[in-house]
Amino acid sequence: MINQHMMNKARRAAREALTKRNARKWDEANRIMRQAAASAFN
Repeated sequence: MINQHMMNKARRAAREALTKRNARKWDEANRIMRQAAASAFN
């Protein structure tokens, strides 16, 4: 099962990255997404 909290965190980071053109946040969002996906399949 996907961790809802992690998904929210990733979504928030992604939205921030888009609105503020913040590339570092975008990397963080992608990392969180990958983590969430990995934990979903474990």
